[in-house]
Amino acid sequence: MADPTSHCDDAPVAAVVCRRRGLGRTGLVLGWVVLVLLASGGCERIHNDARLPMPSALADATPVILIPGAEASSLETADGRMLWTGSAAHLLDPNAFARLAEPMMPDASASARVVAADVIRGVPGQDYYGGLIERLEARAGAPCVLPDAVGPQTRCVLYPWDWRRDLVRAAAGLDQLIERLRRTRGEPTLRVDLLGHSAGGLVVRYFVRFGGRDVLGRSPEEVRVDFAGAPKVRRAALIGVPNTGAAFWLKLMMRGHQLGLVSLRPELMAVMPSAYQALPHPDHDWLLDTSGRPVDRDLYDPETWRALRQSIFDPAVRRRLRASPGGERRLAAIEAILEASLERGRRLQLALNRPVAQPFAYDVFAGDCTPTLARFVEERIGGVPELRFAPEAIIHPRPGVDYAARMYRSGDGWITRSSALGRGADGRGQGAGRGVFAIDNTVLGCGPHGGLPALDAVRNTLVGLLAMADAHAQGRGWVPGKGGLGLDGHDLKRASAAARPAARKGRQ
Repeated sequence: MADPTSHCDDAPVAAVVCRRRGLGRTGLVLGWVVLVLLASGGCERIHNDARLPMPSALADATPVILIPGAEASSLETADGRMLWTGSAAHLLDPNAFARLAEPMMPDASASARVVAADVIRGVPGQDYYGGLIERLEARAGAPCVLPDAVGPQTRCVLYPWDWRRDLVRAAAGLDQLIERLRRTRGEPTLRVDLLGHSAGGLVVRYFVRFGGRDVLGRSPEEVRVDFAGAPKVRRAALIGVPNTGAAFWLKLMMRGHQLGLVSLRPELMAVMPSAYQALPHPDHDWLLDTSGRPVDRDLYDPETWRALRQSIFDPAVRRRLRASPGGERRLAAIEAILEASLERGRRLQLALNRPVAQPFAYDVFAGDCTPTLARFVEERIGGVPELRFAPEAIIHPRPGVDYAARMYRSGDGWITRSSALGRGADGRGQGAGRGVFAIDNTVLGCGPHGGLPALDAVRNTLVGLLAMADAHAQGRGWVPGKGGLGLDGHDLKRASAAARPAARKGRQ
């Protein structure tokens, strides 16, 4: 497939829809989305500024499950005390994340047990999933429900999960949810549609490959990829997913994260196992020297973090921890969590991205307009290594080295397009020269990472794909092997040619 351009303008909504050769249907036109999938395997950038009409609800629509990203599920204690809602109140509470981290410590009491309560639809002034949920409900003709409320007529489920904990736990819970749907609907072979955003997409991919079992206790060479979850899934969409990891997330792990007045300090992130599972792939050249050449440092070796004085090995962080209650004991416990979680993070990336024969293909949605951090630079000052996360932070730049070109790739500000497509930072697959999973449709949009599900182009295309699959399952509309809605490849090319002038005009 010819690679689409990596930049788009600042129009309200823009999307590129790409078609892969040899991955199923030859093409598809979404009549109600006005986006073109080229039979030739190319891409078109089509503006979609207006809210478009939705397909009518189907009484027997396949159930869809929405799995949100990290920090997008509200969390509460077993006795009903809210720990995290993503609300303005929490974003203004400087102790909010400290309370989230406490239950993760080894000495936490049983009363600190935390459960995921709901999907956070948005915050004042920013929609995350609210609009998408509305459109899923329109498709289903019924409200989306939480896992405890599924019944015989359920067609849309919101799956909140504890985004601090190991992703394998979330995959096991997803397996249990699908089995519950099968029982309540009396359909033992029911297949569902999965929509995963950000880290929620990693949960989807793990489930498709391994079902609900934990394979990370074995060395990567011993893990058998049997696609245990695939028979339970009809379609799966990945929205802004760090499939081969995210350097931006690594930066947050090392230096901390600020949300409103809430400071997510490195020592707090260090006790959250899921955070380590979105780090760059072990084969990824994540670090450069000031000449722009790769530095051979193993990201998943705790000694690398110690040598670079990052996270809990930052002297300021260690002083802060030693001054806290429990002091040295607390620091030792967090070091043990870091070491164990780094190893599980390494194994998860290797297990998810091992190239194998692909019986399952995904619909992939990715940001493609924002320079996104892909590599750091190590600069030595007085013989001491210092990490630089932006070109302007380099104190002694080398003449002729284009640091921006080496450090950034196109993406959504958090996740590079290459990672979302399952490729290395250089655009190639990890060790295979191609993507590590099969892709059915690719949609490249303009929007921030957290806001990708709120883009009209993304929401319309998502629901359109699901609705067309429903129509095909009922023997009407879209015929596989045709262009979609009864069109053949020639019709698709004509439709594409007609769309180009409108797309160009919209960008002027």
